[in-house]
Amino acid sequence: MTPIISVREARCKVTSGMRAWEGFELTGTAPAGILLMHGFSGSPDEVRELGARLHARGYSVRAPALPGHNGDVRELDRVSADEYLNAALGEFDRVESASERAYAVGFSMGGALALHIAQRRRPDAVVTINAPVRMPSHVYGGVHLVARHQASVHLPVNPNAYLGTIGYPTVPAHAVRTFLDVVERVRDGLGDVHAPLLVLHSARDLTVPFSNAALIDESVASSHRDVVVLEEGQHLMTVGRWLDVIEPYIVEFLARMDRGHARDSRNGA
Repeated sequence: MTPIISVREARCKVTSGMRAWEGFELTGTAPAGILLMHGFSGSPDEVRELGARLHARGYSVRAPALPGHNGDVRELDRVSADEYLNAALGEFDRVESASERAYAVGFSMGGALALHIAQRRRPDAVVTINAPVRMPSHVYGGVHLVARHQASVHLPVNPNAYLGTIGYPTVPAHAVRTFLDVVERVRDGLGDVHAPLLVLHSARDLTVPFSNAALIDESVASSHRDVVVLEEGQHLMTVGRWLDVIEPYIVEFLARMDRGHARDSRNGA
C-alpha cells in the first residue's frame, strides 16, 4: 500500500518533472477516490496543492486536464460543450471503477462539471468551489455579440494567468460561448442532483457572482447540502492563503461522508 506522505512531499511528487498543464494522479490508502477538476481557461495547476493536501489525508486523487486545456489556446476553440460534459463523466467513471466510493470536487467550471456528474452518475458526494450555474446577463449579451461577428477575437477571462497561475489569460470568444453553453446545460439539470453537496463561494468573487451558491442551493434535490458563502477570498480560492480558508470545510465535509459510509456499512445498508 502507498503510505500517506506529507503535503510537501506530495506537492513535489505532483510537480516534479511534469509540465504544469498536465493532469496528475495520486494513489492513496483510503477507500475513497476523488475526481478533482480545474476551471475554464485554467489548468491542473489550479488544484495541484489541494490535490496534494487531500492525498496527504489518504485519498486517491485524479486531476485531469480538461479538453483543450493543454497549453495551446487554439485547441480550446475547437472544444464543444458535449466534449466537456462527456469528458467529466468519463473521468469520474475511471475514479469510480478504482474506488470503493467516489467523490467529485471542482473549482469554477470544474464545479459545474461536478454537478453535471451528479445529474448523470451517483457520486457519493460533490464539492463545488466558486462554481457558475448562471453568469450575469451582460456577459451573455456581450460574448454572444462578439462571437457572432468576430468569433476569433480573444477576450480576457483569466487574470490569474497573468499572476503566475498556469492558464490562458485570453481565449477566443467562441470558446467563452461554449463555456456559457456548459453553464446553461448544467443549470437546466440541477433538479437531478441528489448527491450530498458542499457549496463553497467567496462573496468577493468578481468572476462568478456568489449568488450562484444560492441558486444551486434552491435548485438541487440533495437532502444533504451545506452552503458556505465566505466573506473573504477571491475567485481562485484553490491556491495560496485562500486554500487555507476552504480546506477545513472540504476536509470536514468529506470526513463526514466517510463516517456516514462506514456507519451505513456496519448497519448493512
